[in-house]
Amino acid sequence: MGVRIALAAVGHELASPLTALYTHLKLAGDDRSAPLRGCADRLTAIANLVRELAAVSHAPAGTIQLSLAVESAATLFGEIAIETTTAEPAQLGVEAARLITNAIVRAVARVAETPQLRARIERTDAGIRLRVDAGSQPTSWRVIDPWSGGSRTNLDLWAAAIAAGDAGGTIRVGEAGGQIAVELEVPAAEPA
Repeated sequence: MGVRIALAAVGHELASPLTALYTHLKLAGDDRSAPLRGCADRLTAIANLVRELAAVSHAPAGTIQLSLAVESAATLFGEIAIETTTAEPAQLGVEAARLITNAIVRAVARVAETPQLRARIERTDAGIRLRVDAGSQPTSWRVIDPWSGGSRTNLDLWAAAIAAGDAGGTIRVGEAGGQIAVELEVPAAEPA
């Protein structure tokens, strides 16, 4: 829980300097400030993601059918063909499911060569698996470890891995032909 408190504090503390930076850039208004605007936009995205992670940690635990979270992400990021082979809910709170699925879909859409993404939800021995891809068939996968750092993990997948880990799940990324596929595996909800 200490990490979450620190995340909330960092997200809050970044807000004031970013506001001052944006105000200065707006007043400058010339082409020389364009690189700074890009940096400010990236810092704002980080601060927003950190605040969202902190909020998810305080949201109630629960269960959700992942297809609902994917359908919600599709309204934000474009068309997703969803194939579901299980109606079992995942042991994942609604806010965490929203953060994770939005992050996964955004990460895959960012590198996709087609606006059409695919999502497959299935039951596995370990729980419920969600896979999002744009048609790629990776043969090797790597697990996203949010605490190991490294530039190969984009910010969205870093946040998704933290939220998934809190729920006892994992995020894996597979790459093939310049495309990526992302898988979330979380425990299935306990039968009532």
